[in-house]
Amino acid sequence: MIKTEGYEATQELIHDLRGAVAECYFDKMTRLLYSTDASIYQMMPVGVAAPRNADEVAGAVEIATKHGVPVVPRGSGSSLDGQAVGHALVLDMTRHMNQIVTVDVEACTVRAQPGITLGKMNRILSQHGLGFGPDPASADRATIGGIVGNNSTGAHSIVYGMTSDHVAALDVVLSDASRAHFDAFHGDTWEDRAKRPGLEGSLYRAIPQILERYAGPIADNFPK
Repeated sequence: MIKTEGYEATQELIHDLRGAVAECYFDKMTRLLYSTDASIYQMMPVGVAAPRNADEVAGAVEIATKHGVPVVPRGSGSSLDGQAVGHALVLDMTRHMNQIVTVDVEACTVRAQPGITLGKMNRILSQHGLGFGPDPASADRATIGGIVGNNSTGAHSIVYGMTSDHVAALDVVLSDASRAHFDAFHGDTWEDRAKRPGLEGSLYRAIPQILERYAGPIADNFPK
């Protein structure tokens, strides 16, 4: 049995969300379809939205926050630990945001939307003699957004490392619906980035404190 009581969308939420995201669903059948992933867990979502672009992602997050509803971005649902289910607004990134934006052969980089599967991305990259190193077993189903979120690896991790070793930059929507661009430092410092406004700046202020607080356990317990 799936508990559905207490997780129904209000009419205000439905009205606001449909004004921001062209494709969203609140019927019981669609919610049931998104209540499971590859794990043993089953949780009925409040609703399902399929954003077409970053503007709609930000709009959905802003409205969900306004109504006190959690948000679960979802790729293919290949997660084994229940990461893709929740009593939340599910954002299906595979429906529309599933394309490669650019390939820079000389720089050996690819800019991709979160809903493209790793298998499809690598088939396109192979035409240029390129490929994304980390190779989780679910590559033909797992999306690059989920792979980044899980920091996935694969059978050849000893050669290629983990996903974090291959990410050059991320354009993200933060929990307050603001946007940020995360990349490596290029002559700037933690202090410089900590001066950025809003939630992005607060993240740059908090991370060094977290690293300092847990430096001992990290040094003692994490593999070199």
